[in-house]
Amino acid sequence: LHVALNSEWPAWRWGPVSGPGAVAGLVEADGCFTREPGVLHERGAPVEQMLREARAQLARLRALGIEPDYLDEHMFVGRVGDL
Repeated sequence: LHVALNSEWPAWRWGPVSGPGAVAGLVEADGCFTREPGVLHERGAPVEQMLREARAQLARLRALGIEPDYLDEHMFVGRVGDL
């Protein structure tokens, strides 16, 4: 599972599996994730929302019949609190 909490591409954007309302601190006005993980740090994005979205991504993967062998993070988003 490659946990993504940001969407950096200008022409190809995506939003949270859990829905923008469930993780409002992670998204922009268009409902897509912020472009850079540093923005999450600057905003003080709630860790609870980050975990909620990571769990939703895991649940979606399992619903597709895929059991992950490993987990990693998109653009070092796991270090948001360390920035």
